[in-house]
Amino acid sequence: MKRTLKAAFMALSIAWSIMAFGQSKPVPLAFNKMLFPTSRGLSLSLELQQLAGKRVVLEGFMALLEEPPAGGFWLCPSPVFQDESGAGSGDLPPNAVFVVVRGAGKKPVAHLFGKLSVSGVLSLKSTSPRIVVTLDSETDADRNPTKGRNNR
Repeated sequence: MKRTLKAAFMALSIAWSIMAFGQSKPVPLAFNKMLFPTSRGLSLSLELQQLAGKRVVLEGFMALLEEPPAGGFWLCPSPVFQDESGAGSGDLPPNAVFVVVRGAGKKPVAHLFGKLSVSGVLSLKSTSPRIVVTLDSETDADRNPTKGRNNR
């Protein structure tokens, strides 16, 4: 009986700390699982829709734009450079994710080369940007996504 009570107390303590501090483990999200083709064009996948409002981790490349957006950056499945003729974000891949950097305000975010891993809360919108990840903190963009992790 004491063991059961102790185990229940531990589980309750862990659940409370996750709720209190929002530190649930992020769910891995892959670019190739976000969209699927339909007769009307691309639609958001069911997997992506089910992750809305949850913490996710996503690996990709920061798009290098001649005019970077304020307060965040675009994360793409492969390296992207877009000059002024690209009409803003119009030429980005359809599954590009806008990453909001807390604390950046209306300032552009400095470009980082190479593969990044970002973790934060996923939100889906009906207007552009459609797929948005808000970083948990300013430092939740890792330049070495595979360093110290098992291969997925």
